Amino acid sequence: MGARKDGGCPAVPSSPTGILCLAWLLLASAVGKTIRYHTYEEEPPGTVIGTLADELPLKGASGVERTFRLVKAPGNGSLVRVRERDGQLSLGPERLDREQLCGPSESPCLLAFDVLSLGGPATPGASPFRLVHVELEVRDLNDHAPRFPQPAVALEVSESAAPGTRLPLPLAHDPDAGSNGLQSFSLSPGSPFGLEAQRRADGLRCAELVLLRELDREAQAGYRLELVATDGQQQEEEEEEAGWAAVSEAAPAQSLVALVSTSDSDAGANGQVRCALLPAPHQPFALQRAYDAASYLLLTTGPLDRERVAEYNLTLVAEDLGSPPAKTVRSLTVRVADENDNAPRFAKARYEVALPENNPPGAYLTTVAASDPDLGPNGKVTYRLLDNQIMGASISTYVSVDPGTGAIYALRTFNYEILKEMELSIQASDGGSPSLSTTAMVKVRVMDQNDNAPVITSPALTNGSLEIGVSSRASRESLVARIKARDADEGSSSELSFTFSEDPQQQERSLDLFAINQKTGEVTLRRSLSEEQLGQVYPLLLTVADSGLPPLSTTVVVNFLVTASLPPSSGQDSAAKPGSWEDQPLQWDVPLIVIIILAGSCTLLLVAIITIATTCNQRKKEKKVVLDEPLDTSHLEKGHEEGSTGDGALHPSSPRFDVHSFPSKSSFASPEPSPASEDIPASENSRETNSLYDSQSRLRGANAEVISHTFSCQG
Repeated sequence: MGARKDGGCPAVPSSPTGILCLAWLLLASAVGKTIRYHTYEEEPPGTVIGTLADELPLKGASGVERTFRLVKAPGNGSLVRVRERDGQLSLGPERLDREQLCGPSESPCLLAFDVLSLGGPATPGASPFRLVHVELEVRDLNDHAPRFPQPAVALEVSESAAPGTRLPLPLAHDPDAGSNGLQSFSLSPGSPFGLEAQRRADGLRCAELVLLRELDREAQAGYRLELVATDGQQQEEEEEEAGWAAVSEAAPAQSLVALVSTSDSDAGANGQVRCALLPAPHQPFALQRAYDAASYLLLTTGPLDRERVAEYNLTLVAEDLGSPPAKTVRSLTVRVADENDNAPRFAKARYEVALPENNPPGAYLTTVAASDPDLGPNGKVTYRLLDNQIMGASISTYVSVDPGTGAIYALRTFNYEILKEMELSIQASDGGSPSLSTTAMVKVRVMDQNDNAPVITSPALTNGSLEIGVSSRASRESLVARIKARDADEGSSSELSFTFSEDPQQQERSLDLFAINQKTGEVTLRRSLSEEQLGQVYPLLLTVADSGLPPLSTTVVVNFLVTASLPPSSGQDSAAKPGSWEDQPLQWDVPLIVIIILAGSCTLLLVAIITIATTCNQRKKEKKVVLDEPLDTSHLEKGHEEGSTGDGALHPSSPRFDVHSFPSKSSFASPEPSPASEDIPASENSRETNSLYDSQSRLRGANAEVISHTFSCQG
């Protein structure tokens, strides 16, 4: 120990080791204080952090100046320096790296160390040592960009994956903390995938790909996407050095964008300012001098399209006319405001989807997707189903569409045998005013399932079984019957096969007598039935099965009855009229009977028409011959004279006639009485009267003479 000075205080050793030991020995009696400073990481060596003398009195009460010594601890020897005379703190030769010191924690990163202040005691009996506890907060800089483990990653997804399927993406790492760390993800547009980011329980952010609509490998086998991870760096810009303006994309040419004002406090030519717009490619703007020399109008020179260029960075140069000229350069950002000038666009104009029949209600069909490049409500797309009629009912009773996602769902169970396909019209509309819309067609094909069992159509079933008569005289391998069946399904589900099997409840061996063709259903005899007893019944089980998956079948009992009738003359007749023999149940072909009856009726009608036509034609010819003969009326006049007396009375035995003539427009001259008419006996008056009547009738019928006669007959 050194000698004591100033009232018994020990002398301070000159070596640093002695000072350190002495400080620790007197630590209990030292007066401590905590001081906090801050600095940013990556500051250059020698950067001043602060001065301890500004926090503590530089001289003690005894007038002795204080000195400062760093109490070194493991890990801080090369990070901080302390100047002895005033306690100035500065950074050491090693740069501070917050991520290395504290990691990615968002808690403050503190570097703690102690500084020993040596000086006279402030009060008698107090310790000359003062221990200062210093905390240096190392603040974060955004000096690290987010990084993915690999620059490229390959993902696989099934073509049949349903919308909503999620694909995890590799984690991005950013050593920075807080707002400088990883904040968000973005995905390149134009793909059927969306991006969803979330924060895990450990604080890390992760992203997942979300399938938005159905994939079609035949249309596109793969997608190349760009995933961008962004941190929260905020770049400080000098707002006073730049300005901005906005203009609608629907603004026509020569529309005012901004008013540019200039000023120069110099006098004369030195204060005269001219402003110009530096040229740039595809820049639809121009400057035009305004109402005074110090103002300019920024005008549009062509159409704008925000979807192509969202903003323009213009450079304005203002210079005076002095010598040399002084100039100022400022940048101006012109932002193009969105207008609802784009209708939604579907990824495909026509969609096709197949749905198996017998689906449950609510089954998912497909998703239609439309995009709109406009912003905000102008780009928000909603979907709706356009009304249509299917089988007399509104299409909205068959399917529904989600207005937000475009997903289409079935509302009922579909039956292929009733409805094979239907077409939907889906309209996508944006939220602009007025709203713009477009339409896509969706064709839904109902796929057939094997849900119908075969049905036997011929011969007709009797009490659920078939009754077929077979002649005992039928020869071996002769055709007995042809069984027909149908299946409402299509494709392989409608291909039928016919098989016979023994009825386990019967003792007769019917399979030894009858065989059936599996494809055509033709039933033939295996051997003659001449030795079989008449009226004997041979039952067999007939199974008709389709070829669907799983196969469906129908089984009926076939009873073959042995009869005494002669078989048909040929196999074709047998095939055409199976079971038409005597004592066999009649199996009439109703359509054929109707055709025969109609043919017979038509034949009889045709014969009747021909007979009537022939008869009428013959009568016309006879009338024509009678009319062509010359008419002799002389005997009529003679008969009239002989039948009358001197006083005009008629003969009592002759009929009495009163004849009145009614001449027409042209006079009628009666011919002279024929000599032959005088020799006619009176007994023939009756015949003469009839001849007279017939002659008058012929005259009227032939239109040879226009005379009317009125007859009054008295017997």
